[in-house]
Amino acid sequence: MCQQTSDAGAIYSGRDWGARGNQVQYNYLHDISSVFVGYGVHGIYLDDCLSGILVQGNVLSKITGHGILHGGGRDNVMVNNIIAHSGEGIAADSRCVDWLPNGTPNNTPGDSWNLLEKLANVGYQQEPWLSKYPACAAIPNDWAVVSASGSHWLKPEGCVFERNVGAGNATFQSGDATTYAAYASIKDNLSDATVLFVDEAGGNLAISASSPAMSLPNFVAPPFADMGVGP
Repeated sequence: MCQQTSDAGAIYSGRDWGARGNQVQYNYLHDISSVFVGYGVHGIYLDDCLSGILVQGNVLSKITGHGILHGGGRDNVMVNNIIAHSGEGIAADSRCVDWLPNGTPNNTPGDSWNLLEKLANVGYQQEPWLSKYPACAAIPNDWAVVSASGSHWLKPEGCVFERNVGAGNATFQSGDATTYAAYASIKDNLSDATVLFVDEAGGNLAISASSPAMSLPNFVAPPFADMGVGP
């Protein structure tokens, strides 16, 4: 994947506050690199404020860019992921806030950055959205309110980063303090586990019973033996 491109991810989507209910789970993504320089290639890329995604139980190894790139979205839950020998474990930002002065996001009809219009098109404040995704329905359907100075709606609120494990990455977690301060929870992550896999050299990236990851509260090891193409 992504061998002749840049600013891309093996699993990718973006610019949608209404991507609720999608799950990226139990994938083994590995050896991802590109011949091109630029913004890099990544494992799981939640681009341009993509929101409401569950990212759990993935094994991400030898990715030259970020294992997970979280581009400023709301209510994304990232738990129980393993990120090893990559450029960075997770990279996060607050681009909905930081890019607003340049017109992205905006309320231009039909523009790909018109996040509220996309929500309105699916009736996000009506049933069944109202009951199923109340955190999404709570976003005001008023661009003036959402984009007002001091508004919190463009921040990456509601996000969770818990029980993720790194090993041998150049950096485990990057992003400014303001970004992470907006998250609902960041806890019980292990930035660099010295013992992690059963037999990495032999291709078995199941979590070793002796790994300190197994001591993390409520950690659930990715089901590595069940990953891959089935019969």
